[in-house]
Amino acid sequence: MIHAIDHINLVVSDLERSVKFYTEVLGFRVTRRARLKGDWIESIIGLKGINATGVYIVAPVGEPRLELLCFDNPREDAVSANSMATTIGVRHIALRVEDIQKAVQSSERSRGKNH
Repeated sequence: MIHAIDHINLVVSDLERSVKFYTEVLGFRVTRRARLKGDWIESIIGLKGINATGVYIVAPVGEPRLELLCFDNPREDAVSANSMATTIGVRHIALRVEDIQKAVQSSERSRGKNH
């Protein structure tokens, strides 16, 4: 029986930019950083020579955690079809907030955009 979602895995091209967005703009906190390489990750992913960094973050209210992964090897560029809204895969993550306008204003302030 499933009790909850444990984590959501996102592969990103710029790990530090992604961590900064989730922590400074959305208020998530980093719970762990890890280097991913060796037989165990190769067996999970099904590719040889895996070398990646993972940063695990949680929202201010807790679970589920996000796993942000950035692969050094093998490195893949984004495929243009992945940018289409109808492409199969993770399309978005919905976050529940109390006040959407306040959240947008906070996000804009943290990026230096004042209206």
